Amino acid sequence: ASLNDSDSTPAAEVETPELNTHQVVYKVDGQETASYNRFVGSEITVDAIPSKEGHTFSGWTMNGTAIDSGDEFIMPDENVVIEGAFVANTYNVNYQYSTTPPTGAPALPTSHTALYGSEVTVAAPATFTGYVFRGWKPLQTDVTVTGGTSTMPDKDVTLVGYFESSTTTPYIVEHYLETLTDGVYETNPVLIEDAFTGTTGHTVTATPLNRLTGFTYNETKSASTISGMIAADGSLVLKIYYDRNEYNVTYAYSGDVPQDPPAKPNDETYKFGESVTVYDNVSKAGYTFKGWESQTTDKTAGESF
Repeated sequence: ASLNDSDSTPAAEVETPELNTHQVVYKVDGQETASYNRFVGSEITVDAIPSKEGHTFSGWTMNGTAIDSGDEFIMPDENVVIEGAFVANTYNVNYQYSTTPPTGAPALPTSHTALYGSEVTVAAPATFTGYVFRGWKPLQTDVTVTGGTSTMPDKDVTLVGYFESSTTTPYIVEHYLETLTDGVYETNPVLIEDAFTGTTGHTVTATPLNRLTGFTYNETKSASTISGMIAADGSLVLKIYYDRNEYNVTYAYSGDVPQDPPAKPNDETYKFGESVTVYDNVSKAGYTFKGWESQTTDKTAGESF
């Protein structure tokens, strides 16, 4: 450029300095995200920290030195590269039961951590006799489990396990019959019913048999357990007791009975199934005794039934 004096005579030439520019380049995870041309010597303000779902930004560095968003520096006579990286966040995967679990239920799977976006394998289903396990289901409604796996979201995840009482838990009903000895009862395989099933934790009541000839259900027997709660392990045993019926054996005369007949045998009480021996025949002068007869048995004097 030249300067003119008042008479338009050119004066000495003055050189206008050239201002150099260089690039300020931002890279995140090795990829260029922004680039600016800036004059050497100008004041540069570091860009804001970027964001990314499920990640934490590690911060900016320039020439290996950490710098913060909003920091200022003077543009040097060279390109500047400002770098940063994202680190995937770590979240917790927790397990819990939907309600108070059944006594003796398996312990909950151990909680663990997982990186955002990683594949999480859900724990194997819990197993417990007498119950049906309905699986581990996310407490968070926006989390899904498919094929036993889930993708870790941008938050902690709680997986809830659901137990349901089995409706096919077995239990046993035993029927005890009084023996010929008072107060002594016994059972046998024929009198044990093991085909019953019901819902774990529910109360069931056994039904006394009505086909036991010679026996009567004893409602007041202290050893009876006619009702009970179905145990998860199928160990419930209901016990029903039956008393042996007692019957009288009575002797009486019929036909042409003398005015002063011989004393007849006393009436006796016998338990069902107990052996009874018919008394000996009696005699009376001038009469013939035809013997003891009954519609119940054809046994006669001295014989047992």
